[in-house]
Amino acid sequence: MIYTDLDRISLRRFIDVFCGDSDAVCEGNYSKEEKKKAVSGLVNEYMSIVGKKGILAEVSKKNEIIGLMIKIGVMNACRYLAEEKEWETACSVLDDMGYKLAPEDHGKILNRIEAILSNSRFRMDKIMAEKPDNKKSAVMDRDYFVRERVAVMQHFNMHVDPDAFSAKEYAYMVKRMCDEVDFRMKALKKK
Repeated sequence: MIYTDLDRISLRRFIDVFCGDSDAVCEGNYSKEEKKKAVSGLVNEYMSIVGKKGILAEVSKKNEIIGLMIKIGVMNACRYLAEEKEWETACSVLDDMGYKLAPEDHGKILNRIEAILSNSRFRMDKIMAEKPDNKKSAVMDRDYFVRERVAVMQHFNMHVDPDAFSAKEYAYMVKRMCDEVDFRMKALKKK
């Protein structure tokens, strides 16, 4: 049997194929030309589903930007609450974010809000100014697939067994994750 459809090959076997093990594309004896054609077809099908290379780096960067935008928005709301003398509410929000302050420590509250805002804006500017490291993100090796699979599992809050999932199912999960992150980015930019 030779695998020519992503739906029929396990993710683990596909990763082997993708990383250059052309023998993993089949069970039995096939010519090098048949293997090469099957490998090319599988890789092309996978890339046509997930899109461009460097998906993991792009998703990670966008997730960090989303987190920073949310933090900046929340800190602006805390600043407004402080201006309105709603110290307890501001402290409650800060406490939810891991910063425990007493409502009567007005100076500390204001300093914490400004520090978080300043740090978040600095990090946001730094991320936006970064040029993508095309050489690093273009290398899709076994480690890349492990990191990507972890990102997918974290995003969907589920375990992705490389022996149980087909390469096509996984490709569509990666695509959906990227689409959802893009949607969240666009929604945040509109605000």
